[in-house]
Amino acid sequence: MKLFLIIPSLGSGGAERVLTTLANNWAKRKQVQLTMVVLSDSEDFYTLDEKIQIHRLGYKGGGDFLEKLVRAKTTVSKLRSLIKENDPNCILSFLTECNIVTLLASRNIKNKVFVSERDSPNANTPKIYKFLRKKLYNNANGIIVQSRDYQNFISKIVPKVPVVVIQNPIREIKRYDVQKEKVILNVGRLINEKGQKYLLEAFSRLSNHTDWKLVILGDGYLRDSLIEEANRLGISNQVSFMGASKEVDLWINKASIFAFSSISEGFPNALAEAMVGGLPCVSFDCVTGPKELIKNGENGYLVKTEDVEDFASKLNELINSEELRQSFSNNSIQLRSVLNEDAISDKYFNFITGKTSEI
Repeated sequence: MKLFLIIPSLGSGGAERVLTTLANNWAKRKQVQLTMVVLSDSEDFYTLDEKIQIHRLGYKGGGDFLEKLVRAKTTVSKLRSLIKENDPNCILSFLTECNIVTLLASRNIKNKVFVSERDSPNANTPKIYKFLRKKLYNNANGIIVQSRDYQNFISKIVPKVPVVVIQNPIREIKRYDVQKEKVILNVGRLINEKGQKYLLEAFSRLSNHTDWKLVILGDGYLRDSLIEEANRLGISNQVSFMGASKEVDLWINKASIFAFSSISEGFPNALAEAMVGGLPCVSFDCVTGPKELIKNGENGYLVKTEDVEDFASKLNELINSEELRQSFSNNSIQLRSVLNEDAISDKYFNFITGKTSEI
């Protein structure tokens, strides 16, 4: 069996992590021929199994609308030729823009195409993408989403195409022989949707905890403004912006609390990894994601989105009680069995290969 996996890049994002996880898992456990098609010309962050073939189409962003349109048309043409030449049994595409390109490239071709939506229903999706999604998704054989909220949302747009909810596979978090430190950890790109500005404000409101540190792993266009905000709040000596890191597991082992400040999510990979790694968590209850992982007051705290005062209050509760932190930790690690990499990978594989009864 031949499978094509299509994604814009192999950068450090959550969607890239999930698709590479699926690909590497299938390379080890399934009798399949895997090809990863990367649309853009970008640097890789994740590593693929050597048995997986990679095709890079060299799409470059930037320029005005007409330039982008010409490059997009070229990319669609390249992908269509690649599909015809290799004739895969199934195609799985990740992310809306990539899904649109894939469905355009595969029009009137017999190959089965499945797309995975990774957004929140309230994501700021460009109008052209909304239009093309409504027109093209009807040609898909199936749609995979990460939450029940998004399943309801997309089923209204494309009512005749099967839509299934499959949460993301969460890898086993590596254990390190290190002592817990007075560290609150946040992992995520430095963009508006990840809400780190609210986290900085909440951290600045912590009472009498100058011995605690806030460590933020991730890069993005807001880095400079967030550093300026930390300076303005007078907490720059307690906040470390570490950039994109491959040592997330080490920090999960060292940290005592995980703070998830996203105001919009598809599926909160960073939160899930922290929980299966045993970290007590405080999270905004943004649309889709956190409420499907956190049982408020049992394995973490859910806070109304953008409620900085309550977020700070919940952080304080965890800081002040090692017993509470341990209780949340014991309960959160139970997600390991639910989000097991093999189990989730099998759900994806069964759906795209036609074994839908096993979803």
